[in-house]
Amino acid sequence: MPRKKSQVRKALTDSHLKAIGTVAASWSSLEMSILYIMAKIASIPFQTALILAGPSNLAAWSDMLKKLCGQATRYGWNEKKLSSLLEKIKKLSSERNNVVHASWSPETNNQQTGLLWIPPTNAQPPKIAKGLGVPKRGKSVLISVEKTAADIRDVAKKIEATEQELFVWLAQTPPRHVQLALALEAQGRQNPPTNPNRLSSLLSPSLGLGLLSPQLDLKK
Repeated sequence: MPRKKSQVRKALTDSHLKAIGTVAASWSSLEMSILYIMAKIASIPFQTALILAGPSNLAAWSDMLKKLCGQATRYGWNEKKLSSLLEKIKKLSSERNNVVHASWSPETNNQQTGLLWIPPTNAQPPKIAKGLGVPKRGKSVLISVEKTAADIRDVAKKIEATEQELFVWLAQTPPRHVQLALALEAQGRQNPPTNPNRLSSLLSPSLGLGLLSPQLDLKK
């Protein structure tokens, strides 16, 4: 006897489910990178940053990063660019929530109550998935979400691109270029890379290279 499909399996194709998982995984990576960059700027062990900032939310992390950069005046952080990236991350957070936290269903009769229409057992998931979301901001109680698998993959791509931008920002502070070149030279490398994208990969937490750790220059 074949198993009956769950409501989610009736609402979402395999491509949708894979795309939603990609969004969730990409966002987790972005969050970990924010904490890693916070540790780098504050010149504290990554584990310490996790203990201190881990329980807080994204808005608090954004405030912490801005304040840390504002205090580390000696290193000339591009605070304007950071603020722009953090604002982009804030908007992406809403897009991510609308995908990951949506209640997907085969159909909704009433967007205000979320009453479901139960399709036939043999019904195939639609190419445009439909669901309901509960926004954390604004006056709306419920919002309607309609997305193809490609739409959801685009959200994941934007998250991944923004994470890369953060590391490019980290690498583009002029004194850090000098320090990185010296660190690579000390390791016996010839012709240290100057391309920002290459530099960002060298600073990636996945490599575990703690080459640069600026000390805070507290304003008096």
